[in-house]
Amino acid sequence: HILISRNRETLEDQAHRSLSVLQGARLLGLGEAMKRLSRVRLGIVLGRLPGIPLDDVDGLFLGIQPGHLQQRTEERLSRKQLRIARAELVRESLN
Repeated sequence: HILISRNRETLEDQAHRSLSVLQGARLLGLGEAMKRLSRVRLGIVLGRLPGIPLDDVDGLFLGIQPGHLQQRTEERLSRKQLRIARAELVRESLN
């Protein structure tokens, strides 16, 4: 718990900021999504985001991958369409 005691405000800020971005994003790249989901996941594990189910976040790590998004939509998606579909899936899961 040294991580929490030394960086509590920073960790909380990153987790809440990432959650807000993910809940409002309309375009979301894979790298940004993974980084922000990781921060949200840490916030959940540390008890700073109690209202977000950990299983939902864990499922998103796979669900936002290009192959899973294309399978979900049953279409071959362009790069921009993938970013749109990823943002939509994340918003639906976290709102």
